[in-house]
Amino acid sequence: MPFLSIEKKKYLGLALKWSMNTLSYIAPPIAGRLAMEVFMSPQKGRYKEGKAMPAEMLEAKTETIRASGLHIRIWRWPGEGKRIMLAHGWESNSARWAVWIGHLKKEGYDITAVDAPAHGSSEGSRFSAVLYAKVLQEAISVYKPEVLIGHSAGGIAGVYVHSHLSEARIKNLILLAVPSELEALTRIYQQLLGFNDRVMTALDRQFQLRYGAGLHTFSVKQFVKKVSVPGLIVHDKSDKIAPFQDMLEAHHNWAGSRIFLTEGLGHSLASERVIQEVKKEISSCC
Repeated sequence: MPFLSIEKKKYLGLALKWSMNTLSYIAPPIAGRLAMEVFMSPQKGRYKEGKAMPAEMLEAKTETIRASGLHIRIWRWPGEGKRIMLAHGWESNSARWAVWIGHLKKEGYDITAVDAPAHGSSEGSRFSAVLYAKVLQEAISVYKPEVLIGHSAGGIAGVYVHSHLSEARIKNLILLAVPSELEALTRIYQQLLGFNDRVMTALDRQFQLRYGAGLHTFSVKQFVKKVSVPGLIVHDKSDKIAPFQDMLEAHHNWAGSRIFLTEGLGHSLASERVIQEVKKEISSCC
């Protein structure tokens, strides 16, 4: 939908709201399936044709791996030091790490960044944290990073790898602005799209059918109890997407973790202070 005019987007949004809310009364299962499609379909995150890529991205070596039936784009900056893997968030791509690359390269790190499914140059049209986790699991098995750094949904996927999939074999996990509660995220989308509660109930039932549990069970602050490696949580107190109080609880639940809170940086955490804190964590681990 990014190519549509603002006026067309407004009318499309009203049509979606009306049709979904109506379906929730007539055919709840269909409303649930369609809601699942809406929530799993990113509208941004692809590299824009004609837009100049950051110099750091042009310097990278690009590779492709096959994971979960998709061709996944990998960006690499080889080095002789510790192996670092970067996982971006929802409706983003590996270019979000461009400002980080120079700082990490100075340390001699071997750096790998993963374009998530349906993002960047990776295949796919649908996205979920579980799918992303399976892709990261495969990328980890290929590139064998010692440290995984995940921003937002990339951090959710990193935690899920450790808590639900086979042993990731990384030695440190760094979470940047990671939302804890999936149910809370879907409520944000509910407000944006104007869906009624019947649609959300139908969505929850679809989630149960697909993943065997309701939306409320998908909780990072609970999942970290199963994470056996040490790590760092970085979060901003003014983050409007991911409340920092949830990650305070995650820190309490995650043995071996430490937390670094910021103020005024929001969800992006775009600051050299954050990069320096992450570098401090990397240098002290592994």
